[in-house]
Amino acid sequence: MHGQPQAHCIVVEMARVFQLNLTTLRDEHLNGLALGILVNVLTRSTMVTTGIAQKLLKLFEIILRRYTRLRALPQPPPERAEQAAYEDALAVLVSLFSRLAYTNNPHFIYGLLHARDVLAAFDANAHAPALAHARLVAADLRVRIAYFHARIAALAAPQAKAILTLVEAVVATETHRGRPRVDFASCPPDPEQWSAFVVPLVWGLLAATPAAPVAARPDAPLLEAFERLVL
Repeated sequence: MHGQPQAHCIVVEMARVFQLNLTTLRDEHLNGLALGILVNVLTRSTMVTTGIAQKLLKLFEIILRRYTRLRALPQPPPERAEQAAYEDALAVLVSLFSRLAYTNNPHFIYGLLHARDVLAAFDANAHAPALAHARLVAADLRVRIAYFHARIAALAAPQAKAILTLVEAVVATETHRGRPRVDFASCPPDPEQWSAFVVPLVWGLLAATPAAPVAARPDAPLLEAFERLVL
């Protein structure tokens, strides 16, 4: 991944911004921007480091734990808004995980092998309609994890180094060109939730095009339109 130290800092800081916003500011636009930056930085990345993988998986686990707790409580309006923010975040992160798991990211896949219980907990608690598509993506991730566990079971000495070597060998020879692209926002939400749909969608479009020229020119029309949309 180009500029690994810088990307690592961006991921760490956006994870902190996201958690701070959920607990104090509760600004849905800032929520979407933080997630959008994570997607923009990582969606086309390869060779994601162990540190970034651990931060992403830990963030997902924290959000899932809080979301599960909120769903078990009587919910006045502020908590309902927080629950919706958690649902948006979980859906985006699951889609991002799927993208990373089917590219050359052995360290992230290795981290996923240890997060199998977290994905199982997500499937057990993600019954909201907003997470229907995310549950399908998570089910595909569990199939991916099961595939690697089956390969690991054939190792004579399944130690950490041998497992990572196996994962690296598998992803180095895989091609997923015919695999459908995972959508970060598969369907438009209600009008009052437009930002949860539009912000990740625009970041996804930026990530799917040569983003460097856009970011380098402050007068770029696409960037100006995006700023008017979210500010």
